[in-house]
Amino acid sequence: MDQSILFKEFKIALEQEIKYIKDTGGDAKFILRDGQLVDTRGGNFIYEFITDTPIELEDDTPINIRYGNESISGSIIAVNGLKVLLGLNENLGSKIPEVVIITSPYFLLERLKERINDAESKKFSFNTDIAMKAFGFQDSFIGEDYNFLTPFNELKPSISEEQKEALAKSLGSEVTFIWGPPGTGKTTTLSYLANELLLRDKSILLVSHTNVAIDNALERIAKILKQKRDDKYFNGAILRVGNSP
Repeated sequence: MDQSILFKEFKIALEQEIKYIKDTGGDAKFILRDGQLVDTRGGNFIYEFITDTPIELEDDTPINIRYGNESISGSIIAVNGLKVLLGLNENLGSKIPEVVIITSPYFLLERLKERINDAESKKFSFNTDIAMKAFGFQDSFIGEDYNFLTPFNELKPSISEEQKEALAKSLGSEVTFIWGPPGTGKTTTLSYLANELLLRDKSILLVSHTNVAIDNALERIAKILKQKRDDKYFNGAILRVGNSP
């Protein structure tokens, strides 16, 4: 498939999804209670709230807060169960009994559309070859590499044969997808893969649509490096960028 056609199809799909969200309700409203100021970072005031029922909000989603007669802007930092972490532009005091937050759930879709436009206009370097392979429009090399440098027998948790197979395919292939239901060890596998790549002096970019997922994976990677007393754990080679719960 021609890359220009692929960009066009992506944008059409995103526009349809954004339109559907707007047509079926647009902005979403939620009530949060028992807010407490827990931190301040870079001019933002970090509040932790409780919600009565779980809500699905993506990290970094912009929000507006209604508190009394005030309207304050901010963003979602993280949602973890019934706890919601917000970054607000104003200090509302150490405790807040209740607020209403208003979100635009199509925010990330609009951001993604902007990035596709940037890629199409070549505003940043874009690896077309690997992208087409990731989406299955070109054949990619698939192999296995069992020449592990990681001392699995010295590390906890232990690694299963299925996880070793996933690692071997990840290390030996251009593109690999690892799938599994909750609790099957995907984050552990990812942490061992990161460790293996570090031992091979490779650079790693770890991304996710939630801050919590990034922190969980980085915590596992840090534990492995600490167990081995690896210098990378102590010399700042591992960097965490962005908001953190």
